[in-house]
Amino acid sequence: MSAQLAPEVQEKLDKLLAEIRSSQKELTDLASSRQKLLAQQTEHEMTRKELELAKDTDEIYKQVGTVMFPQSKEETIHILAQHEHHLKEELERVEKLHEAAEKKADELQKQLVELRQQTSS
Repeated sequence: MSAQLAPEVQEKLDKLLAEIRSSQKELTDLASSRQKLLAQQTEHEMTRKELELAKDTDEIYKQVGTVMFPQSKEETIHILAQHEHHLKEELERVEKLHEAAEKKADELQKQLVELRQQTSS
């Protein structure tokens, strides 16, 4: 037979489990954001390598929606460098948030273990 938990203990347990679910969703969302940023970073690296192979006289176009606009190689490289810098900063920000969320999730798990040990005593 399982013992019935006191209402305040059950409320604390429910609250803790809700926080754990929220923390897990946050971790999942951050991992997804990180994955998207890494994919963009890889795409930019490949584009930069392609540009390095292009001659200065080659025509380069930038697609905006469904329209293609001519753009100089220097301008394209400059814009690409700005994007890569932004991606790097955003990736660092997301990784810091992910680390903080992992620490929070670990702390919540510890609290859950402690609460379960207290209720089983």
